[in-house]
Amino acid sequence: RGGAVQRGAGLDAAQRAWIAAADTCFIATAHPTRGADASHRGGAPGFVQVVDEHTLRWPDYAGNGMFQTLGNLATRPAAGLLFVDFASGAALQLTGSARVSWDAADAAAMAGAERVVEFHVAAVVERRGAVPAGWQFLEASPHNP
Repeated sequence: RGGAVQRGAGLDAAQRAWIAAADTCFIATAHPTRGADASHRGGAPGFVQVVDEHTLRWPDYAGNGMFQTLGNLATRPAAGLLFVDFASGAALQLTGSARVSWDAADAAAMAGAERVVEFHVAAVVERRGAVPAGWQFLEASPHNP
């Protein structure tokens, strides 16, 4: 698929607004000997907090109890995030590093969180026309905290 590509070392204002309005993203991590993993993260729009052009934070909720993503980050903090604008077909790819805060006070500041993940942005790639556009939002998940 073709489309304009914008690259940067930090998030510009429009990209920060995109993330702040997102209700879903995907995180990629890898374990040094067990391979790569990609997982979905979601919540009400704004569940990913944009701290600044290089820092994002989001709550980590109770999941399947396998801790694949968190375990990978504990051994190798390199990670990637993907935000998709399903209406326009644009994709925002972020690479950087992440750390998990197991501090109860951090988690208490975010409704329903058991932990908090902080992501440091090292590189940004925004690609227009990356995915088929025209998806339609029907309703928010009733399972959002």
